[in-house]
Amino acid sequence: MRSSDDVNNSRGRRYAARLAGIVLLCSIIAAAEVVAQFSFDSVHMADYYLYDIRKLEETNTDVGMVIVGASQVYHACIPDVISEELGIGEVIDASTASMTNDGGYYLLKDLLKRFTPKYVLVNLGWNCLIKRTPEGEKRGRLLAMDRLPYLLRLDYLFRCFPFSEYPNISNMYRFGGTIWGLSQIKKNYQEKKAVRDGNWISEEERNYRKNGFALYKRSSEQGNIEAEENYYSDELIDTHEAEYIRKMQELCEKEGVELIWITIPTSMEELYSIENLQENIDHIRAFTEESGHPWLNFNLLRGREETLPDTSYTDNLHVNGVGAEFFSYTLAETVSMLERGEDVSGLFYDSVDEMKADVERIVACGADISQNGDGDTMVEARSLQNEDVIPEYRILISKFGGDYEEVFPWQEENTFLIDRGKLPPDSILRLEVRPAGQKEYDAFQEVEV
Repeated sequence: MRSSDDVNNSRGRRYAARLAGIVLLCSIIAAAEVVAQFSFDSVHMADYYLYDIRKLEETNTDVGMVIVGASQVYHACIPDVISEELGIGEVIDASTASMTNDGGYYLLKDLLKRFTPKYVLVNLGWNCLIKRTPEGEKRGRLLAMDRLPYLLRLDYLFRCFPFSEYPNISNMYRFGGTIWGLSQIKKNYQEKKAVRDGNWISEEERNYRKNGFALYKRSSEQGNIEAEENYYSDELIDTHEAEYIRKMQELCEKEGVELIWITIPTSMEELYSIENLQENIDHIRAFTEESGHPWLNFNLLRGREETLPDTSYTDNLHVNGVGAEFFSYTLAETVSMLERGEDVSGLFYDSVDEMKADVERIVACGADISQNGDGDTMVEARSLQNEDVIPEYRILISKFGGDYEEVFPWQEENTFLIDRGKLPPDSILRLEVRPAGQKEYDAFQEVEV
């Protein structure tokens, strides 16, 4: 008969063996996670951003400003321009595509643990308080999570991610869906290692530049940003998004950082597309006034029709390099005026109507194309302009790569029916719009039909 000591020793050995097995399994999983992240996934923006942040921290570099927001921020705010103009330390663009406010909060929380900036700027776009689409929300949170240290990443996951997205914390889960060949895994590994070592490709060959800033090179043509339709209502405000805007404010106040609310300028097309834009501005203005922190709404920047034409943008939301340079200098000068205690209200229009009074063109156009029962093509033209402007439209078609030929002359009617015989495969339809009686068109779109 075994003594109680023998039983206890045997039980202890079993527990120790189980514990060792658990530790070994966790070690294997952790190693696999590192391999998955380092080898399976190609280089992306988070890798460059994390390198720059780590370098700033390791060299004890002063950080004077952190800017938080979605992709508008990291395409618009040039760190070196803002830093040099204000005479402060480095500027960090803490932003991601499809940024959610909880992602912005956690990125800001991480940076305020590492640095002591004088300013934090938080972007308040017109839809910043509106719930994102499920895919947009998921994308924004994952991109923010990739920029966080592991423990903060776990906190973010458990507090803000739905349970169904918990597996996304695993690199094996996120990157394991693609079966890479060995050559691709080796290439991914080498590119990741190059970033970690600071030996990435030259600035001329990449979109990313510095401290979160990424340059858009492509330019839109004047009048060629497509007309869209957006809608704002206070009833669309999401309580979770609003809560984390408040949390960012409370975090800045707790850390003694000067908070400035900003709105990065979108294209004129975007402003004209938003039904109830003034209601949105009034809501944000009431919120910022209650917060006690200044709001710089660069969407209402005076003279912006001349200083920020469509050619300053790459699409309806994002400025290109030209627009980013103009905005960065303008932002720095405006913040400098605030520093000196100057009144900056004169730099901005008071209302949407006042801004629109300076717009003398049709801002954008678009075409909804469908087929009727006979196979003919129906084109419904739309355009964005001031209410007192009467638009005229015309349709031109390019066949087989040839020159455009007019098929419908200028008319106020916005619906066109094109016989299917006049549209061979790969035809290009061109819609032009002008104010009634004007000689030249203001806006156009070219669509394959």
